[in-house]
Amino acid sequence: MALVGLVTQIATWRSARATQTAMVDLAQRLDRIQRLGPSPVIAAEATAAAELAVDAGDDAVQAALAASVLFAAMLVVLGLGFWYNRRRWPSVCAHRPGAATRRRGPLRRAAARG
Repeated sequence: MALVGLVTQIATWRSARATQTAMVDLAQRLDRIQRLGPSPVIAAEATAAAELAVDAGDDAVQAALAASVLFAAMLVVLGLGFWYNRRRWPSVCAHRPGAATRRRGPLRRAAARG
């Protein structure tokens, strides 16, 4: 479970970084267009589009960060569950001698009988 979460996090961060890079590139191109076209309408639209591109890139990174926080919380909960069960397991098995070491499934029971 942790391995799948880690792979997902790597993919999420790679995607977020690629989105951010693309949006920065788009913002720079829109800046160049704004400098080339002296029209106030084109300049205003290019500025608005550049700001939108920068915001989109930032949103992608923030989403990846939020996913990372959730992944870390999941790992903490998983670790606490393992820790609790590790502490509790000996007391559960104390009622049945050899229960922690002996595991008999239906096939082994049938083989032992016959």
